[in-house]
Amino acid sequence: MILSNPKYEQLLKLNKDIRWCPATVTIPELTSECLISAGETTIDLYDNQKVIYNFVKDKTSCLIEGKMSFGKTVISIALHQAWQGKTLVAVHTLNMAQQFAEEFEKFAGITPTFYCNGKHELSEVTITTFTTLRKMYKEWTDFDNIIIDEADLFFSEKSIKAVYGLNATRKVGLTGTIGTTYDTCNNVPEGVLPAFYGAYIKAEFDESKNPLKAIYHQVYTKVYKEEGEIVEPYEWHKYRTLLDADLPRKLQQLQYITDNHNDEPTLVLFDRVADVEAFYNAGLRRGLTCYKNHGQLKTKEREDMLTEFKKTGGILFGQTATLNRGYNNIELIRVFILYPLRKENTIQQIIGRVMRYMEGKESFVYLWVDSGLRFQFNKQKPIIKKHFGLDVVDVNQPHP
Repeated sequence: MILSNPKYEQLLKLNKDIRWCPATVTIPELTSECLISAGETTIDLYDNQKVIYNFVKDKTSCLIEGKMSFGKTVISIALHQAWQGKTLVAVHTLNMAQQFAEEFEKFAGITPTFYCNGKHELSEVTITTFTTLRKMYKEWTDFDNIIIDEADLFFSEKSIKAVYGLNATRKVGLTGTIGTTYDTCNNVPEGVLPAFYGAYIKAEFDESKNPLKAIYHQVYTKVYKEEGEIVEPYEWHKYRTLLDADLPRKLQQLQYITDNHNDEPTLVLFDRVADVEAFYNAGLRRGLTCYKNHGQLKTKEREDMLTEFKKTGGILFGQTATLNRGYNNIELIRVFILYPLRKENTIQQIIGRVMRYMEGKESFVYLWVDSGLRFQFNKQKPIIKKHFGLDVVDVNQPHP
């Protein structure tokens, strides 16, 4: 495929010197061929999961799209059993590497090894990170299969080159959405990501296993001024500085959380580390059971926080960059999004955190709306309706 380069398009809009950035890029495409699997899975899949499994297991490449609670991880483990041979799994965070390993042990009795975070052991199932895969793809020549988690995230020029160039017979991508940066400036009918993988199947979600009951919002009304002049949102750096410094806003956000939290496992997301720390400390002062997770913590501390949170419940204050994708806690009941947000993929990923099925579970999402950024909220509503079939309602309305 010859495509318009999104980096070129972005730089063009910013009126930067773009001579070093090509206007078009050539992306190779995987060829999906028939290759009968050597075995079968021992995992008892749901009927809609079996449809995906049967479609993919006898192909050399494929992209699987499914909502976050569909069970793409379980399907990938079933595929490894059917394919046999050695499998490399690539994930975007160390936290996801550990979660994938736990799922392999739970469903197949296989203990994977890790080629990341200082560990360098190859085995029947090896789990690595996107960064390591990009660096090592030429050296890994003995893997039969490769599974790319969050394939839409692992889709840059270097990433594509790594997946295409890796010497493996079968290559399968897992994704919650097929949207990539390339789709913003290229009209490829099936989507650029499905075109790259050669074969594509979208999972049919079983609504009877959907625990998401409602999505709420609360509006905070405030006009920000500096030296007597109103600061508009398009003056973004100045506006965001005032937003972050607004102590009454933070106090009302904390009240929003405590009013709608009953000790169930609850995820509260911010985009700033400073907010995570501030709200975590405020929660401790109020005697709440709470934990924190952000990219500036040491790996061991982050892992310990996630482990304890799963054991006790309470509130996990987290940075969206580390927890909005792939975070797997089946008991998670509520998620609060307390920062400005408009990207479709990110909205899908975050809401998906509370959609993992558990018998009797009912889950809820809470959005924070700053009055000056209501235009973002107006963009969020149709995205939520499109992907989750729900209208966003005011938090002051009666809860289910």
